[in-house]
Amino acid sequence: MARHDQSIHPYRIQATKAFWKSSVAMRESFEMRDIWSPKWSITTKTPIATVGSCFAQHISKALQMHGCNWINGEQGPPGMTNESLRTYNYGVFSFRTGNIYTIALLKQWLHWALDKEQPPDEYWSQNNRFYDPFRPEIEPYGFISTDELLQSRQQTLYAIRSVVNDHPPIAHFR
Repeated sequence: MARHDQSIHPYRIQATKAFWKSSVAMRESFEMRDIWSPKWSITTKTPIATVGSCFAQHISKALQMHGCNWINGEQGPPGMTNESLRTYNYGVFSFRTGNIYTIALLKQWLHWALDKEQPPDEYWSQNNRFYDPFRPEIEPYGFISTDELLQSRQQTLYAIRSVVNDHPPIAHFR
């Protein structure tokens, strides 16, 4: 049986910052430094689009509050009050996609927006109102017709496509 030298293993040659205990757990929050090396820098001028769950709503608010360049890719119609904009889910995320909980769902929206796949013409109906199954909470009272629903979905896809084309992800530049 082969014998291995127990005194040498990959963890022994790692810097202190590589370990949770020494770089984070045993330090005060303002003492933490040089824990990671970013691949690119993000400044307040860097355009940032948000999608996601309810957590992402807080990120978009915080970005705006701190003067960052948050992208509102799908703004509401002119003349809507702030309350109406919120009710109809404008300005919650960068697009009116509603909650996106998985990478697969984000990929689906991107594929639809970039014409890699065609979105289905599916809809739900209840009490003569129509709901988009891919973003059921976007219109809280439903759409008045399937045409209005599909037109709204196309508007969201156009917004996504415009933002992606106008602001390619930083990672693609590396």
